[in-house]
Amino acid sequence: MSSICKRKQRERCAGTSSRRESSAELYLFDGKGNRYRVYKRMFLNSLCLGEWVIKKWIIHNDDDVPKNNMNDKPRRQVRRFFDSLPKLESHYCHKDSSKLYLEPLWTSKSQLYNAYKDDFCPREKDEP
Repeated sequence: MSSICKRKQRERCAGTSSRRESSAELYLFDGKGNRYRVYKRMFLNSLCLGEWVIKKWIIHNDDDVPKNNMNDKPRRQVRRFFDSLPKLESHYCHKDSSKLYLEPLWTSKSQLYNAYKDDFCPREKDEP
């Protein structure tokens, strides 16, 4: 939401604080990625939003979006696990069907995770 609503600080000479010390700049995007500043009423009516939604966005807006801190090694390990699973091609007769499906050896996600934890990780000497 930081690209839609921005808080603009007013410049003051003294250190007084008030609720009007900042105003909101609201933007709408076209399909090409261009950003246009719009009036508040137009913004609210275009997106069918209430005024409090925008106030909450501005209050809880963090310009520093947290990065995904997941280590790359576990991600590669899970990718290798999925690459090692037996796959089937689509049974539909589509011309350019490149989708692959897992063989129906597992009936739930928990069974798939148990196969990962009990079979794949000890074989690869890794922790789940």
